[in-house]
Amino acid sequence: MKVCLILEGSYPYVHGGVSSWTQNFIKNQPDHEFVLWVIGAHERDRGNFVYELPSNIVEIHEVFLDSPLLHMADRRSRAITLPDTQANALGHLFMGDNPDWRTLIDLFQSGANSQDVLMSRVFFEMVTKLCREK
Repeated sequence: MKVCLILEGSYPYVHGGVSSWTQNFIKNQPDHEFVLWVIGAHERDRGNFVYELPSNIVEIHEVFLDSPLLHMADRRSRAITLPDTQANALGHLFMGDNPDWRTLIDLFQSGANSQDVLMSRVFFEMVTKLCREK
């Protein structure tokens, strides 16, 4: 049998508690294969395991919460501007109203990157204004 474990903030990066239990659990079931999806805080921890992994761990997938921020760091400084029609369409989408889909499709088909839009000052100010109004 293959078992998938989803582990957050513990095994195989730190000793004790849940990590110790997980190590013993896996080691005491040698007839089962384990696939681990581990969620960590920092990309710098990738592959830095404090346990010797049992041979019945057949896959490890590491996901780190700071990864998107690291990959966006070079994009943060990009300043974008949006015409009022695009800003209004995004505002309606954000509020769950009926947005102008054609405007949104045109925005992203024209090469606008969703990360650039969502990380922009224009989007932040629009969301802030809408939240205060509603």
